[in-house]
Amino acid sequence: MPGHEGKANLIATLGSGPGGLVLSGHTDTVPYNAERWNTDPFKLTEKDNRFYGLGSCDMKGFIAIAIEAAKHFTDQPLQQPLIILATADEESSMDGARALAEAGYPKARYAVIGEPTGLKPIHMHKGMMMEGIKITGKAGHSSDPSWAITHWKRCILCSAN
Repeated sequence: MPGHEGKANLIATLGSGPGGLVLSGHTDTVPYNAERWNTDPFKLTEKDNRFYGLGSCDMKGFIAIAIEAAKHFTDQPLQQPLIILATADEESSMDGARALAEAGYPKARYAVIGEPTGLKPIHMHKGMMMEGIKITGKAGHSSDPSWAITHWKRCILCSAN
């Protein structure tokens, strides 16, 4: 990705044409503390009928399942494309998705995002939204406009620290 050496998005497409289905996951994980793990976080370990590994029930497991599912369609003509998407840097900056959006792809009619919520499928997807507000002008109060302006300036100066 431009500006992010050593990081890349992966787009694998089976079939062609407009529309289609994206099976999407990301390749990074949240930061971890190795001392808090009872198993090697970089190895998939089965214990008590469960699998343990960094990101194993998050996106990495979904990406593996998507690839395995796509294998069943490699010799069949598809009416619309099946796209497997693995984005980089989503746990921190979302730069992988941002780079894809700026490039204008992939374009599909539907998407399955393999991000579990309590390990249960949900309709829609968690997201993140940030907003900012900038206010310009002069503060005032009908009881004493000069006090409000002075008080407002003090509040702005205090919160700037």
